[in-house]
Amino acid sequence: MVWRLTLLHPSRDNKVINLSLHYQERGAMPWIEFLEMVLGSDYYFVQFNRKPGVADAVLFLRNLYRKNLPIQAPSGA
Repeated sequence: MVWRLTLLHPSRDNKVINLSLHYQERGAMPWIEFLEMVLGSDYYFVQFNRKPGVADAVLFLRNLYRKNLPIQAPSGA
């Protein structure tokens, strides 16, 4: 419906925001504990949130080998 409004009356709206997920209220259990209960402790999202630094190390190596740039110090250093 809202998409048609933007086409038929462009002067009546400023922006349209579309969220592809429906609204979900927060439960009593924290979401990481819920994911661990449902999907298990081997699920990657649970591992990344339970062990600090694991995701940083994985993403650093992935980005390091993805780029064809020489290794250098950050520009702010």
